[in-house]
Formats: sequence, C-alpha cells, structure tokens
Amino acid sequence: MFVEAARASDLPALLEIERASYSHPWTRRNFAGELEASSGVFLVVRDALDQTAPHHGLRAYCAFRMVADEMHLMNLTVAPRAQGKGLGRFLLDLALHLPPASATGGFTPGTQLIASTQSAGKTEWAVVHLGNFAEDDFDA
Repeated sequence: MFVEAARASDLPALLEIERASYSHPWTRRNFAGELEASSGVFLVVRDALDQTAPHHGLRAYCAFRMVADEMHLMNLTVAPRAQGKGLGRFLLDLALHLPPASATGGFTPGTQLIASTQSAGKTEWAVVHLGNFAEDDFDA
C-alpha cells in the first residue's frame, strides 16, 4: 500500500467507490473541483500500481482544505471492500500530521477539524478541537 496525491485519471475509480459507499455520492464535478483546488490536499491510498486492479488499486481517499485555523475535511471514504482495516483512521491521522507546506499552513494547537457525515440524505456537521482529538472520536 502507498499514499499519493489523487490525479485526474483516478476520477472513474473515485466515482465508482463513492457511488458504492453513499446514498448521496459526490459527483464528477465535486471531485474535479477538489482535484483542481489550489488550497486543498487530495490523497489516495493504493494497494497496487497495477491499473487493472479493481478501482485502479484505490482503497481509500481523503480531501481536505485549511481555512484560517480550521481543517475542512471535504471527503474521507474507504472502499467497501477495504473497510474495517483502519484506513480511514490512517488517512485522518496522516492529514493531521502533514508538514505545513503540504497542508497550506499546517496545524496549530487551536486548530479545529470541521467534518460532515451523510445519513439518509441528511448532512450532519461536527467540529472537533484538535487539541482534544481522541482516537475514538472517529471510526472510519
């Protein structure tokens, strides 16, 4: 497994995983916007370089942006076939510990993480103060 920046050629696999994971999935336009965002970071976890592997080897992805002292988690998804192995927690932890240049400003002790979840078509928001962030706050 390895982590790298998402690329435009990942769009078909991202869309396939997204549709398999959510009742109200992101659209091609949502993904394209995040891939083009200069203020964001979009990471993918791959299990193989083999482009013939399911979903081009994609197992999970995470898109986020830094705005002032807040990290906006735009999307964190683990492919259904790869769930339950800690990849969601791994990606969130990686995002929280990227060096400042990678996260457009980095994280400071007062930083907040703003995240949303979808359930039955409703979006719910959570604000987590990273100084109080605990391992059990998210179970991806």
